[in-house]
Amino acid sequence: MVKVNLWNVLIVIVLVLTLANLAMTYNVYSRITKGEAGFPTEKKGSTESQILLMDDDPVMGDDSAPVTIVMYSDPSCPFCAAVAGAPSMVSYMKGRDASWEPSMPNIEKDFVETGKVRLAYRYTVGHGTGGEAMKIMLCANEQGKFWEVHDQVYLHQDQVEDIAAVKKFAIDAGADSAELDSCLASGRPDAKMAKDQAEARKAGVQGTPAMLIEDELIGGAVGYAQIKPIIEGKLA
Repeated sequence: MVKVNLWNVLIVIVLVLTLANLAMTYNVYSRITKGEAGFPTEKKGSTESQILLMDDDPVMGDDSAPVTIVMYSDPSCPFCAAVAGAPSMVSYMKGRDASWEPSMPNIEKDFVETGKVRLAYRYTVGHGTGGEAMKIMLCANEQGKFWEVHDQVYLHQDQVEDIAAVKKFAIDAGADSAELDSCLASGRPDAKMAKDQAEARKAGVQGTPAMLIEDELIGGAVGYAQIKPIIEGKLA
C-alpha cells in the first residue's frame, strides 16, 4: 500500500512539473507572437533587400557614411528601450548579463559621430501600444526634433500611451504645437508607418527590436559587444 501511494505521489509531481513547463513555454510563445524579440536572443540572417532610405526616414549621421543601419523598433517595446539605452531597462538587462551594453548609444558614439555609419529608425509593431506615440515622433521629425523626442519616449516609456505627455516631450524639445497638430491630422505619419512595416516585412523582421546592418538582419536585444564586430566587418 505504501508503494502505491509513493507511486501516486511521483505521478502527481511529474504532472505538476509538466504543466509548469507548458505554462512557461506558452508565456514565452505569447511574448514572441506579440512581437517582442526578447532577451538574450540573437537572430542573424541575410536579406536580399538593399537599404534605400526613404526621404521621410528619421536619420542621424553623414549621408556619405559607408555603412547604413536601420533600427526597427516600437516605442512601447521594453527591449527596444533597453537597446536605446533607457537606464531602467539597461539595469534589467545587466541584472541578467553583467557584460550587456546597449547598442544604439554606443553605435552613435563610435560610428555615427565618426562619420562611419548613418542610422535610420523605422517603426514596426512590437509591444503593440506605441503607435500613437510614434505618430508624434514622426511629426516631430518633420521639425527636426525626432531624436530628442525618441530619447524622452524611451526614457519615460511608462508614459508612452499618454499622448499629452508625448506631445509635451516634442514641445519641450522645440517642436511647434500647431505644426504637430496639423501633421497628425494630415495622415502623413500613418502612411509612413505603413511604409515602415512593409519594409520590415520585406527585410524579414519578425519582432522588435531588429537591426538591419547593410545586408545582415539582427533580431532581439543583442548587446553591443556582438553588434560592434558586425559593423566593423561591414567597414572592412
